[in-house]
Amino acid sequence: MDEEARVMTPPVTIDFDEKSLAVLDSFTMKLSRSELNKLAIDEWLTAQMWNVEEIESGIAEADRGEFASDEEVAKHSFRR
Repeated sequence: MDEEARVMTPPVTIDFDEKSLAVLDSFTMKLSRSELNKLAIDEWLTAQMWNVEEIESGIAEADRGEFASDEEVAKHSFRR
């Protein structure tokens, strides 16, 4: 999102333990803490939305009776 289209929102406080804060600060040479936090949260939210979409897609496939064959499952199963 470009800076001009950005809507101001209330600030959010995030508490970090000392170790996590030190790691975060090691990455602040190019981005501020706030920018890094936003980036991390945006990436996490994107991953969570993808997970939900994949789960919903799998449920829809199951509802339609689309299941993997025994051969497909065996092909992708972990071997011990």
